[in-house]
Amino acid sequence: MSFNAETYFQEIAETLKVIANSSAGNHFTKAENIAKMEGFLAEMQYAEGYQLVLMDSFRAQLIDNKSDNILQKRFFTYFLLKNYAEGTFSGKYQIIDNCKAVVDKITAKMLNDRANYLNMMHRLDVPSLTFTQVGPVGSNWWGINVSFFMLDHPGSIVYNNDDWTEPVIIS
Repeated sequence: MSFNAETYFQEIAETLKVIANSSAGNHFTKAENIAKMEGFLAEMQYAEGYQLVLMDSFRAQLIDNKSDNILQKRFFTYFLLKNYAEGTFSGKYQIIDNCKAVVDKITAKMLNDRANYLNMMHRLDVPSLTFTQVGPVGSNWWGINVSFFMLDHPGSIVYNNDDWTEPVIIS
């Protein structure tokens, strides 16, 4: 069983009061890349409240500790954003601070779930959590990008001779 980021972060967007109650409408979306996220946010330029955007792409690395127990570290990233149309720098910093406070609530849930073996969070690689200010994205969206790794089993990586043709030996 693997961590389902879409289900996890959609539930957060629907149940964390500061996000869910920040305005009417959907507060969660997935985007395949930054360009699609910017297009989505440009369409929502007059939306109010927080938006949690999960990047839906695969990125991982294998970990080999000199044993036959190879692990995979899978990369996840999400953005917590809020629209700020006025564009003044002093107001921008308040929006970023507000988004960081909400991100801290999400991080607290992730750590609580990890401590209590809930929602596959026991696989969270805590030192990999990073927080980066972003903005403007789309039409004046500002906020915080959070990235982290989850440890997982890489699946079936087994060498099978039947998958290969006879090699050509060059002398």
